[in-house]
Formats: sequence, C-alpha cells, structure tokens
Amino acid sequence: MGKPGRTLIAAILWVSVFFAYPAFSAKDITAEGFPVKSYKGAGKPPPSIEDKVREKKKTELLQEMGQNGKAKNPDMWFSEGMKFYSGDGVDTDYDQAFDYWHTAAESNYPDAQHGLGILYHKGRGTQKNVPLAIDFFKKAAAQGHKDSFYQIGTIYFNGDEGVAQDSKKAFEYFSGGAKAGDLNCMFALGMMHYQGAGTEKDYAAAMKMWQTAAEKGHAEAQYNLGTMYEGGTGTAKNLETAKYWYEKAANKKHAGAMGALKDIGKPAQ
Repeated sequence: MGKPGRTLIAAILWVSVFFAYPAFSAKDITAEGFPVKSYKGAGKPPPSIEDKVREKKKTELLQEMGQNGKAKNPDMWFSEGMKFYSGDGVDTDYDQAFDYWHTAAESNYPDAQHGLGILYHKGRGTQKNVPLAIDFFKKAAAQGHKDSFYQIGTIYFNGDEGVAQDSKKAFEYFSGGAKAGDLNCMFALGMMHYQGAGTEKDYAAAMKMWQTAAEKGHAEAQYNLGTMYEGGTGTAKNLETAKYWYEKAANKKHAGAMGALKDIGKPAQ
C-alpha cells in the first residue's frame, strides 16, 4: 500500500512560504518563494552612489508619511523591503527589510505583516520571536493573506519557541487557508485527515482535499492521490488512475512520483 504519510515531514515541517509559492523544497529559495542570497549585513563597504540614492528615496518616503506616522505609500515601502530581503539589485540586508516592512505594516498592509511574520519567525533582521510572528501572520490572514494561514498552521502543528504544539489549532488554520483557496493548506489538511491529527482519521476527507489541490497542479497532492489509488486506500484500487496522478507529479519533477512510475504494478519485494 502507498504511504502518503511519508510526505508529511516535507509538507508541514517546512514553514516559510511567501505569496503562495511552492513550500516543499528543502531549499530556502523555493520555500519562501523568492531567492535568498547570502546575508552581507556585516563589514559593508562605504556607501556607493546607488546606496546614497536609496537613502535619499527612503528619506523622501519618510517625508511623505502622514502626521499619524503611517506610510502614505505602503506598497512602495513593501517593495523596497523586498529588494533588500531577496537581494534584488542590492546586497541582502534583513535589517533594512525589517525597517521598510515595519513601516508598511503600520498602515495595515498585509504583505508587509506577512513579511514581518517571516522575519520574526526566522530571526532575520530582528530577534526570533515566534509568538510575535504569529500575531503578524494573524493580522495578514484577517485581511485574506492565504499564506499566513499556512504559516500559523505549520507553527502550531510542529510547535516552536514559546508556542506549544497544538494539532487542533493547526487544523483550524489549515482549514481557514483551504477555504480561502490556498493549495498548501489543502494539502496539509489532507495529511491531518489521513493521520487523524487534530481531527478524526478520515481517508475520504483526505482524498477530497488532495483531489482539489491536485486538480490545481499541486505536485505533492498528485503524488499522494497516486499512492491512494495504487494501494486501494480510502478508494477502490485503480492502477491506471494511480499512474495518471503519478505522471502529473512526475512532470513537475517530483522524485517520489518518478520512482513510483517505475515500480507501479510490480509485485512487492
């Protein structure tokens, strides 16, 4: 019988997701949805002309802030912070990213709130503070930021510094994200139904979540559906359907699916 549970570690232990990008690579670059270059915050060379131009732009943005201290152009503050976070044309500098995003978040800008959650959770540009990370993720999720639901769910599923493991809370936030259309939440929710974590074990519910995510192109969900059909778990055994979903996942370079295609239909050793 196939073992979808093998993928739980890859899917739920990896926490950092940004803007609905894939979450299941072991590499930081894919997990967060944008490239992360080496941090060069220490021992910086003297400021270049470009650095001075950026500082002037930051000063001008500060001058545009209203009397209440909130940024008039939070999207600009967020975009500038993203450049420093991702190293887009500049050296990666999490301190600068933190400053820009904090300013944008003061205007209740959800992407910046989500970004601060990432920084507080990772301890980048600031001290690690997981409860505070959750607070910012919750603010973003309340405004419909789908990936923030996944962040909160993964933290509660695994537990972290200052946050106790709580499968029921994880299930709650994955459910919220799934309802909002987040594919990673759908996949994680399927895993929880499959394992009976935070809810009753329910293979049919697991398959329903994975089916929805798989039809929208989620490779891990496609692979898990293949294992269910191959092993006849929660559904009638159907090798043709299993092969169909393995092929879908293999087209996305899913290693497990590529291996399964070689072995499907062979007698168990």
